[in-house]
Amino acid sequence: MKTPYYVMDENVLLKRICDIKKIADGKWGLCYSIKANPFLVESLFETVDQLEVCSPGEMKICIDRKVPAFKILMSGVNKTVEDIQEAFDYGVRLFSFESIVHFERLQEVLKNSHEKVKAYIRLTSGNQFGMSVEDTEYLFEHPDPQIEIIGIHYFAGTQRKKSQHQISELEQLDAQLKLWEKKYRLSLALEYGPGLPVPLFVGDDFSEDLAPLKAIQDSLSSLKREVMVEMGRFMVYNCGSYYSQVQDIKKLNDSYVAILDGGIHHLNYYGQMMGMKVPLLESPQNEEMADYCLAGSLCTTADVLVRKVTLPKLKIGDVLVFHNCGAYGVTEGIGLFLSRKLPSVYKLSGNKLELLRDQEETYILNTRR
Repeated sequence: MKTPYYVMDENVLLKRICDIKKIADGKWGLCYSIKANPFLVESLFETVDQLEVCSPGEMKICIDRKVPAFKILMSGVNKTVEDIQEAFDYGVRLFSFESIVHFERLQEVLKNSHEKVKAYIRLTSGNQFGMSVEDTEYLFEHPDPQIEIIGIHYFAGTQRKKSQHQISELEQLDAQLKLWEKKYRLSLALEYGPGLPVPLFVGDDFSEDLAPLKAIQDSLSSLKREVMVEMGRFMVYNCGSYYSQVQDIKKLNDSYVAILDGGIHHLNYYGQMMGMKVPLLESPQNEEMADYCLAGSLCTTADVLVRKVTLPKLKIGDVLVFHNCGAYGVTEGIGLFLSRKLPSVYKLSGNKLELLRDQEETYILNTRR
């Protein structure tokens, strides 16, 4: 196997889903936001209740991988009539609105059809996403017989470490939904993204990484309504590893710099700042230890994966393994920079290693065609 490459361990992934479902105990559904890692769609669509799709590209992935249309929630901040039409033609019948314009575009798609669809209104948390209370009430007051508004979609952010924030948020959301239910004689569900934190770096507590979900389980379970909990990072972060080989070693300023065949164009940890934090990683064993800066192959001073880490002494050809990059690691790097190849992606299922994507040239995307 030629480095650099990723391995997504389906065994680890499915165990985590099982553990999450045990906590849920059937009291709420589970939605996977596929932007966290689209390579895991096939591993998850039979296991979770719903998949959130946020772009036409993600919709095409679901179509290509034959995800059942009834499991898809078409979301996203920018949905054109063409995007909605493609999803509708595939069979998707569940959408979310980010604006009144989205509502009108769905109406445009439905005008030549007698079918009905269901929809969530995304309520803003104060950022650029979602709708105001006033716009939400406008849609309640101007219903369309082909569009059944079934609930509210709400997501405030990621890596939110204080569970009291989610607990208070759920109380406030439930109170608002009750007001709307009474005012408009509705029954409303909640599609909720708690943005739960996961441990990523040395010094974080890895002993109980399900604790953030357990801390809000009572609040989720006490809601007397249908609840779908949307997760991405929290669901898949620990199933992925990234393998990169040492290409060069040099001593600079009393410490060693190891140049890897990967870099920040392939690997991105949420909260990492110029390599100052140390992710969990493995290296070949050696009795002698040394301090290293682990840098990538890009011609920029920003390409530092780890600024300083003590490791068994390395040699050229050694392979380092970076763990806990199952979420966003494949997609958030600046993959086109310097026209280097994209890494291979493998899936480990049982004892079988399957190639999902071979290394891909990027120079063809960075030149005139």
